[in-house]
Amino acid sequence: EILLIAQFFLEKLAKKLRKNVKRFSPEAQRAILRYDWPGNLRELHNSIERAVILCDSHTIENSHLPCEIMNASRTESGAYAPTIEDLKGRSLKQFVNSIEKQLVIQALTLSQGNQLKAAEILNEPRHIVRYLIKKHQLK
Repeated sequence: EILLIAQFFLEKLAKKLRKNVKRFSPEAQRAILRYDWPGNLRELHNSIERAVILCDSHTIENSHLPCEIMNASRTESGAYAPTIEDLKGRSLKQFVNSIEKQLVIQALTLSQGNQLKAAEILNEPRHIVRYLIKKHQLK
């Protein structure tokens, strides 16, 4: 049922936000299924809204989901386990860059744009965060 509700929210929010996002990747579906959803439907709605905003293709990937949900797809050892399927025709460098960009966006969102706080969240020096913002053309 959770995937049906997620798809409903996706279609509703994509239309509202005028984005051409249509589906969840299999990895994103697995993460959604594994997550406990302590915030219930409101948390699901907000998570999908954020993913739709971040998504620049037709498919929501794991990297578009909030950290808590992405962490739901971790292995039992606690480490995120990306698969070859995650590449989706991209090179390894493109894949790593997309993850890096999403993490910087998440840190900036959590810190409300404060680069020093974002640097603390990412456990990186401030100058690295500035470099990443410029590299990924973020504002």
